[in-house]
Amino acid sequence: MEGFYNVKGDTWCIDLKHTLIGIYKINKNDVVMLDSGICFGNKTNYVIDMLESENLNVKAIIATHGHFDHIGNNKKIVEKYNCKVYMYGAEAYMGKDTNSIKFERTPLPFKEIENIADCLINNVNVFIKPNENSIEVYGKKFDIIHTPGHSKSHIVIITPDNIAMLGDAVMTTDEIEKTKIPYAANFLVDFDTKKKLLSLNCDKYIISHKGIRDDISYDVNNNIDYIQRRAKAILSCIKQNMSYDDIVASVIKNMSINIDSRFTFSDIYGMIAPYVQYLEETERLKVIYDNGYIRYNC
Repeated sequence: MEGFYNVKGDTWCIDLKHTLIGIYKINKNDVVMLDSGICFGNKTNYVIDMLESENLNVKAIIATHGHFDHIGNNKKIVEKYNCKVYMYGAEAYMGKDTNSIKFERTPLPFKEIENIADCLINNVNVFIKPNENSIEVYGKKFDIIHTPGHSKSHIVIITPDNIAMLGDAVMTTDEIEKTKIPYAANFLVDFDTKKKLLSLNCDKYIISHKGIRDDISYDVNNNIDYIQRRAKAILSCIKQNMSYDDIVASVIKNMSINIDSRFTFSDIYGMIAPYVQYLEETERLKVIYDNGYIRYNC
């Protein structure tokens, strides 16, 4: 079926247009999913229709990290196939129940995030441990590379075919350059992770957003370069004695970012923070406390 194709051996991909989902065939019909994709629009039906058209039965999902475009279909796939979910770290706990999501998404009122919250509810069966570098899933060994940066507990998964599912540890050059503000939880950690990935010796690399590579050095170097240029662009929006809210307003205006809802604003508000942190950590911003405000100076 179009949109389902072989990477190598028993490792396959489902193409969701913006995102790739990894599939590893344990046998002719039973599979392990590497991420489950986004649930908005008709994406869930598309994924399930694809699985059914190929007569595939999901036995497990291993998640690279806990963002909704990577675990958004977990809940419905678990309901349909009664499969197990494997995750690592803090993100494995964030979608345990509605209250966990409320805590994570403060200060938005819950009514603002009900749709996304439903995608994030995600009961994990197997918690990957910090010192685990591999896990066995239905008799097959998957190597685990701990790759924090894009998120707190991001992992890269290497299939028994020596194919690396990179998740969002790297984006393709085409995709990242479409993004006004590429995100990472901390850029210095993220850069270290990206450089660490260069030492992998995998046969192919699945980049969730979006492509399959024989070599990732070009994309890794371009990712770092582009993010550094974005940080410089954000720095150019910062004038003397700005508060963080002033910085956000200036970036939104100068980069012509469309804000269509409070949720979008909250997302952008959080996405700018790691750039400000990175600029301070690289000593291009200085911080002072002034009468109840933190203010930033170049």
